[in-house]
Amino acid sequence: MRNIWTIARREYKLYFISPVAYVVAFLFMLILGWFFYSGISSAILQASFQTYAPTIQMIISPMVTLLLFTMPAITMRLVAEEARMGTLELMLTAPVKDWELITGKWLGGFLFMLTLLAATWIFPIALNLMVEPGIDQGPLVTGYLGLILMVASLVGLGVGISSLFTNQIAAFFVSLAVVLLFWL
Repeated sequence: MRNIWTIARREYKLYFISPVAYVVAFLFMLILGWFFYSGISSAILQASFQTYAPTIQMIISPMVTLLLFTMPAITMRLVAEEARMGTLELMLTAPVKDWELITGKWLGGFLFMLTLLAATWIFPIALNLMVEPGIDQGPLVTGYLGLILMVASLVGLGVGISSLFTNQIAAFFVSLAVVLLFWL
């Protein structure tokens, strides 16, 4: 178990060194913020005509679609980079089992995505402050629980596809194709 946490901690720290992770996280938050702003603007415009209160769906729905496109970019390097650099053989000769390596890689990517999901809590908090009786907490909690489960499965899929390739770009496009195939 210690090997898994060591690998997961290493992968998690590598995300904060990599500029790709920062670019993906920035674009994710920027696009989600644009959807939030446009949803709030349309709710304000419609407020004079009817009693329309914005719900948490204006945040969850775009986030699901954005996650489908960001997950391949986050997981493309997990195993493919190790295989390309030749460090995969070095790691496998260490006293680390194969399943510990893959589980540690998955856990590192999953923790990074949980950090990104935690950063999106600013939108429900802002929405809760804007809506007079507050937003319904049941759909909020179950929506985020569903997002966490979706992220866990997509990171697992990305790690599995990344282990098949030594090229990160090939792993990205195959992961994107598989994710979009499942989405359809």
